[in-house]
Amino acid sequence: MERIKILLITLMATIAICFGETVYAQTRVIPEGLTIPVMLTNDINSKNLRKDGKIPLAVSQDIYYNDALVLSEGTPVEAEIIKARKRGVWGKQGIIEFRITGINVNGNIIPLESPAIKQEGHSHKKAANGLCFGTIMFIPLNFIAPLCIKGDDVTIPAGAIYNAEVTSTCYLD
Repeated sequence: MERIKILLITLMATIAICFGETVYAQTRVIPEGLTIPVMLTNDINSKNLRKDGKIPLAVSQDIYYNDALVLSEGTPVEAEIIKARKRGVWGKQGIIEFRITGINVNGNIIPLESPAIKQEGHSHKKAANGLCFGTIMFIPLNFIAPLCIKGDDVTIPAGAIYNAEVTSTCYLD
């Protein structure tokens, strides 16, 4: 009985190869151009984030293509941090800028593309400049006080949703 199964499988594969068909065993297709909603799973803050750090992203809902589930909600998503700066002296605000790059499915990376996502904290540069130039006549070392004025860090809350697009068709087993 086992030999018959092996013979039938070999015969089916041979026929498929002869007719130029590729045989996929329960292969999921993720086509180029498919839009994937991606969600931030934890808060991120410019105070803690570094350029080489990780951003906690995941697929925000089940993704279906041709009535078949191709990606489950919660599948990890990878992103590249373009810029991460915490607040600074003289009123400089914190900045977070990143781009979604791919989805990790069992070690296989599905390439994604998204516009750069950028958030900035509130700048207090005008207050620092005003303090410096407004007190120039009264305090000889008036540049020290603006060094104590800092901008605000930026926090992006968990649950923020961004869209990314698949850049090339992928086949997953």
